[in-house]
Amino acid sequence: MDFQNANGGLVGSVRRLTDSTIALLKNRAELAILELQEEKARLISASLWGGLFIFSSLMAVMAMTCTLIFLFWDQKLNVAIALLVLYLIGIVAAFFLLKRRLKTPAPFAETVAQLKKDRAWLQN
Repeated sequence: MDFQNANGGLVGSVRRLTDSTIALLKNRAELAILELQEEKARLISASLWGGLFIFSSLMAVMAMTCTLIFLFWDQKLNVAIALLVLYLIGIVAAFFLLKRRLKTPAPFAETVAQLKKDRAWLQN
């Protein structure tokens, strides 16, 4: 039996197995890196839009509050209480909407799925 033959035999089989394993690991690493870059871009975008939303909302709320209190100066306490209740309702609604928006697939879901497939294939 010729163990030195690179095209067949034990050495050739080990070499092909090693090459296949390295290619598989390289492929999975590239997928993980791609998903990490996508997750980073999504997080940066969400942070920027969230910051703009918070700033704009606060400015609008302050302007509306001042305007309504000046318009109804005789009833300023009642107006302030009504606005407080309105703002609290808005806070609760925004919390639940944000919570629903952040429910996205887990990061690296595709990488984990591929690794599970690889593991199942190797076990069979």
